[in-house]
Amino acid sequence: MIVDINLLPRKEPRHALGVVLTVSVVLFLLIGAAGGYWLMERANSRQAALEAELKQVRALQAAAAAKQKDAEQQQGRQELSKAVEWANRYPLKTVPLLRALTKELPERGFVMNFAYADRQTVTMTVQFDTAEEAAYYLARLEAVDIVEEVKLTGVSASGPSGEVETEMTVPRYMAQYELKIGQAEKKEASP
Repeated sequence: MIVDINLLPRKEPRHALGVVLTVSVVLFLLIGAAGGYWLMERANSRQAALEAELKQVRALQAAAAAKQKDAEQQQGRQELSKAVEWANRYPLKTVPLLRALTKELPERGFVMNFAYADRQTVTMTVQFDTAEEAAYYLARLEAVDIVEEVKLTGVSASGPSGEVETEMTVPRYMAQYELKIGQAEKKEASP
């Protein structure tokens, strides 16, 4: 009889459950990594598509802005040409009118503002040293051939700005006039 003496420990049989569990965990990790990669690629392609769409929208906006700017420039040119045509056809010549009006001013009278209200109406603001000069200037304007009708619409007094008013401070008087210009101006401007 032979005695079998084995001093080595016996091998435990492998557990199939551990192998199956390890393989399933590895398989699950591989599937998760593949799924994550697929989702990341999908997000990247979506982002690239959105960026391309954004570039296209910005290009369309730039084209629309350029088109609008061209249209505005064209409209500005048309308005400018209309203004030039209007100025060329305008019946009143401003320089002879201003010469006639300033010729009647007193020595220290100054035209501060001059504007056309319409084709035959002029508004102007004149500065005087005394309120009486505003009334005298109104009478002189009525005698001018170019002026059909003149109205003194208001007179206001103002002191020098930034100074403390004293007994020596002399106020300035601002008079507003409205003039209706007649056809005599055309005759004077034509020679």
